[in-house]
Amino acid sequence: MDRAGVETWLLSILRQLNRDRFQMDFLVHRRNGAYESDVEALGARIVPCFHPKQPWLYARHFNRAVREYGPYDIIHSHLNYFNGPIMLLAHHAGIPRRIAHCHLDVSPIWREAKLLRRAYMSMSGIWIGRHSTHCLATSRVAGESMYGSIPAVRSRWEVAPCGIDFAPFRQSVNRAQIRDGLGIEVDTLIVGHVGRFDVQKNHAFLIEIARETVIRKKNTRFLLVGDGPLRSEVRDRIDAAGLSGHFQLVGSRPDVASLMLGAMDVFLFPSRYEGLGLALVEAQAAGLPCIVSDVVPPEATVVPALVQRLPLSVPPSAWAAAVLGHGRTRCDQRASLEVVERSPFNIKSSAAALEGIYLA
Repeated sequence: MDRAGVETWLLSILRQLNRDRFQMDFLVHRRNGAYESDVEALGARIVPCFHPKQPWLYARHFNRAVREYGPYDIIHSHLNYFNGPIMLLAHHAGIPRRIAHCHLDVSPIWREAKLLRRAYMSMSGIWIGRHSTHCLATSRVAGESMYGSIPAVRSRWEVAPCGIDFAPFRQSVNRAQIRDGLGIEVDTLIVGHVGRFDVQKNHAFLIEIARETVIRKKNTRFLLVGDGPLRSEVRDRIDAAGLSGHFQLVGSRPDVASLMLGAMDVFLFPSRYEGLGLALVEAQAAGLPCIVSDVVPPEATVVPALVQRLPLSVPPSAWAAAVLGHGRTRCDQRASLEVVERSPFNIKSSAAALEGIYLA
């Protein structure tokens, strides 16, 4: 339960659901996540189930967890291809409703996978087809990439977008104060990015865009929010490019809305692939102009006037030109929120849709 898109959505869902009617527990593969205390304060339980890479041991832990904490009416799994083993185990454990939820465009993973991994993914697809009762995806792109090759699922999956609590984006912020807290001058152009440090988010290309941007406008700073396994590698790349004075890595933060509203001028999102891209929806809620890769699912564009899509095949210089061309064109936040809150990404709409699936 770290600060990431799916986890943040699930915590918001927990806050929205009628807790007299629903009891939610969170089965996790790692403990000490940032959201654990929030989850437990809301009356939910953290259920540890370790060693997912050791199938027999994991199966034993899973069955023990179901015995100790259950019985359960529903299991809702958010682990993409690992949903297959979960559906298999849940079926044998007697959980009647078994929901597989795909949050990622998995086609690039399939293309790059070696033979053994492809065999695992194929078997997982078979298990999802045989043992799930419902199949959901966060976007059409994600659903087609995961379920399109599974005959038993191809005609029965549906899109169930994740929602966002937009309340933090309604706050008024002191821009000078927020920037001062980051040690950034008010007149500096701040290019923001929110995302986990892994291959999917394409930080290597972001650094190339930064180099081209700084050549054109030296008074530019790149603010990277998030954490992940490649953080030290990204830091090394920044240093090697001679850009350490133009980057600020602030880690995983609980105040993303404040940073978007008070610090950032433009949002940069050059992902190699996405299931949806909730950070992009948040950036639009903050009224930020957004420069994004054209592989990000179209559903994530809620305020078209704020979003410019570029192919990853165009050079970094073209991305830099787009960043500088939109860096001071922030949309009125109230107008942006009005559009975003009428979208399916409002957490109340998202929670109501999920309740309907749970109670169908």
